[in-house]
Amino acid sequence: MAGVLFTNNATVSKFNRIGTERGYGLSDVAMIRFGTMPDPDPNAVEPQMFCYPVGGEEAGYQETFSEGLQLMHNPWAKNPLELRALRGITEHQMIAKSGLKIRWASRSAGPWPRPGSTKAMSAGVSVKYRIRSPLLVSGNDRSCSS
Repeated sequence: MAGVLFTNNATVSKFNRIGTERGYGLSDVAMIRFGTMPDPDPNAVEPQMFCYPVGGEEAGYQETFSEGLQLMHNPWAKNPLELRALRGITEHQMIAKSGLKIRWASRSAGPWPRPGSTKAMSAGVSVKYRIRSPLLVSGNDRSCSS
């Protein structure tokens, strides 16, 4: 076994979002995706918040099926899988073993959001978005709507 491929966000919500972003969603339903994503600042102690309307032009972002996939490489595999053999996923590889301590290195394919939440609203509901940048909600403003 060369590795273990894992995800915890292959959900109905994810399939609904990807379908909506590609034009297969219902015209009378609006979706908002929100959650956290890694902060690129090495001194950051909290993740960045993100919020965007799914399928909206202002999002400037399309979710992928590989987003959220984690590959744990098997360091003892007879036929190991090469790093970056699967594009667009996060990989974890053991780099050192000393007694009972094991050090791992992780390589993320991008600063993608962590599994977040999706809010869907039917027709007749007034939907307003307050987004200061395409993916990020700045500061303590954790609200996606006004």
